[in-house]
Amino acid sequence: MEQRSSISPSSAVPHIIYFNKLDKNRAILLIKKYLTEYRINKEDSIQPFTESAIAKIGEEKEYNAAQMLGLAYMLLENAAKNNIKTIDVAEVTHMLKKSEIEVKTAENIIDENSSDLLNKANQE
Repeated sequence: MEQRSSISPSSAVPHIIYFNKLDKNRAILLIKKYLTEYRINKEDSIQPFTESAIAKIGEEKEYNAAQMLGLAYMLLENAAKNNIKTIDVAEVTHMLKKSEIEVKTAENIIDENSSDLLNKANQE
């Protein structure tokens, strides 16, 4: 808490970098750059992704670069493992459903399931 930063839009602050959200075209460039960096052959392509698949990734991840790259990585790993040649919208949708984690929370923190760690430690 000692290193707090003001969230006011002061332009005089030199150590804050403001990023605009990506759009579809920049999302495609991001994925293309990511693929180019890790390809064995340095072709300039978005393959195995389709443009519509990248647009879907962007929409689902709200054009957040880190989250988009994380999903792209999962899709590439899945494609390599299952010999999928093209990653299209259907494949992105399938991966999103497969990786969806349902989080259920109680209305009140008192109602949450909890463990008494002190008692557990004393029992061991």
